[in-house]
Amino acid sequence: MKRILLGVGILLFTAVLNAQDIAKTITDYEETKSTIISKGRKLLLDQFVADRIDKVEEVYTYLNDKVADIDYAAFNAFEQINLSCWTRRYEYALKEILYLDSLSTARKDVQSSGPSRIYPENDRLSTRIYEKTAPVLSSVLNNIETSGLSREQKEVLQLIMKDIYLTGNNRSKSPFQDSINVLSTKFLSSYPASPYANYIRNSVRFVYHRNDWGFGYDFGLGYTQVMGSTADNYKNGFNANGGIDIYYKQTVAYIRFLMSTSGTKHSVVANQGNVIPPETFMNFNHFEFSLGYALPDLKLLTVTPFAGIGAFGISYGTAEERTAGSMLKNAGKTVLCYQGGLNLDFNLTKKNTTEGKIPLRLRCTYIKPANMIYKDMNTEVLTLSLGLSLQGWGTKREL
Repeated sequence: MKRILLGVGILLFTAVLNAQDIAKTITDYEETKSTIISKGRKLLLDQFVADRIDKVEEVYTYLNDKVADIDYAAFNAFEQINLSCWTRRYEYALKEILYLDSLSTARKDVQSSGPSRIYPENDRLSTRIYEKTAPVLSSVLNNIETSGLSREQKEVLQLIMKDIYLTGNNRSKSPFQDSINVLSTKFLSSYPASPYANYIRNSVRFVYHRNDWGFGYDFGLGYTQVMGSTADNYKNGFNANGGIDIYYKQTVAYIRFLMSTSGTKHSVVANQGNVIPPETFMNFNHFEFSLGYALPDLKLLTVTPFAGIGAFGISYGTAEERTAGSMLKNAGKTVLCYQGGLNLDFNLTKKNTTEGKIPLRLRCTYIKPANMIYKDMNTEVLTLSLGLSLQGWGTKREL
């Protein structure tokens, strides 16, 4: 029994000693890279705020050359590139660009990605750099221009600095992204073998094109003009119409339905010899399948001529009047028809080929039944409508 108690006592004593050793180790823990980097950043921030760029350069180069290594980073990418330009030690920015590109490449192959760097904790350094650089960006760019860098290095640094401060955090809504894309394309064209080309292509240049396939739908209201010999029998009227659009490149398929009001001017001999009284309410119904070809855009206007086949019918009376046993029920008739016309889409907002558009649609359609609706009556109808169309395409990025 004494031996057991003695063993338990020894174990407890050893545990207490180990706990004391750990506590002493933590208390006596000397400064590491992370604490040196943290203090160095605070010193650099104070000197930067005080406009002592010579001291900023001294701290900046020390942290980069003497402290930072493969595991610990003294600055994030934004700070590294900006401080490099402020101190005119451009080699650090150029090196950072290549490092960022290597990270992007490594992510595509997880096995070769390796360990990631340990970055410093968030402080006010990035914020103050942005606040101080944004108002004097042109001066920073001019310093790059007058430096001893090669033409290629000057252009890539100027492009990246413009990208940082002009596009912001939301590229899709930035009014400057198009100009950045132009500069990026020019750089890639001038220096296709540049070591920075891959980074510009993947992280700076964002050019999107719409996919070949797209989809849309619309709704409109308009006027119906009766033509041919039927104009003597039927009144003009108003129509409501809608449908879907299917886009493939410049080709458009229209699948639509139109219903138009009308009425008899005087007695009409309808289908199966039924005599329709004058001033009888009636509808023209038109189902359409057409193919169109969108002509090259004229700034805010897209013109699409189209033609196709469909079904055209006439129905007499209201739904209540067309009851079982009513003369009006069997008086109507539907036949094959041909149609053609012109579709005009007026885009009232800025042209956006990557996300779609909501144009004002003006549509003119000529409808010709394949045979006469009724004996000795040549039927032709012209419809004009105005409405809104919602159109969208998937997008793909050009790399």
